[in-house]
Parts: sequence; structure tokens; C-alpha cells
Amino acid sequence: MTQNMTPENAAALRKPFPKSAIGKLPKGGAQLDYVGHAATTDRLLEVDPEWTWEPVAFDENGLPAMQGRNLWIKLTVCGVTRYGVGDGTSIKECIGDAIRNAAMRFGVALDLWAKEDLEQVTTGADKLRATLARRATPEDFKAAGKP
Repeated sequence: MTQNMTPENAAALRKPFPKSAIGKLPKGGAQLDYVGHAATTDRLLEVDPEWTWEPVAFDENGLPAMQGRNLWIKLTVCGVTRYGVGDGTSIKECIGDAIRNAAMRFGVALDLWAKEDLEQVTTGADKLRATLARRATPEDFKAAGKP
């Protein structure tokens, strides 16, 4: 039976990978950190042994439909479905890339994709949400110079 997405499952998906699971990919003159298909699959299985993926579309032969070099998929983990896209020179590469891309939308290896410090961004967003959720008081209007 597939589990529901809980805060614990979400945190487990987002858990940082050990340095031994992080590879380097040369891209545009830089070395980008990445987590491979096997480590991503292991993380998904750890959280939801019944996770699944499926292509968004099929071709006339019943095979996953490609859009140029891209393959769009739906990844379902703990009953939640998110889209991902992968590219490559073979369907196998596209599938692996699409699973990693969709898993990132669940937080898997998200820290490796981010260009900013996610902890700082999350903390700022949490403060903003708390401020917006709080009702404005007359003192807030006075502080803002509004009558």
C-alpha cells in the first residue's frame, strides 16, 4: 500500500546525499554537482517502495512519446504526482534524466540544483508567510504612515 506524503516523508526525500553519492558533470566550462539515477532511485525506494513513473504521452507504437530529445513524465511518490522532463541521446538517458528532474520537484538533491542558499530562502519565505498570515493591527498602519 502506497503511503501518504507526510512531513517525515518530505524531509526524508530532501535529506542531503553523502559526498560519495555526488558526482561531477562538466557543463559550460564548469563542474556541476549531481546525483545519479541509482542514488535517486534508492532515495525514492527508501521513502516509498511503490513509487511509479509514467510518460505523459505515448506514440503510435505504445512507446513513450518523445518531444524532440525530451521526454515528459509523471512521477508519483507517496500518492503525490509531479511532472519532470529529461533529455538525452537515448530513451534510457531520457528516462533517467526525467526521473531525476521530477524527483527534484519533491526535493531530492534540490540543494545541488539551487544557485542560492535554500535554508536562507526558506527562512525568509517562512517569515513572510507568518507576517502575511497575521492580521494587520492599527499599530501596523501607524508604523507604515497610514491613517
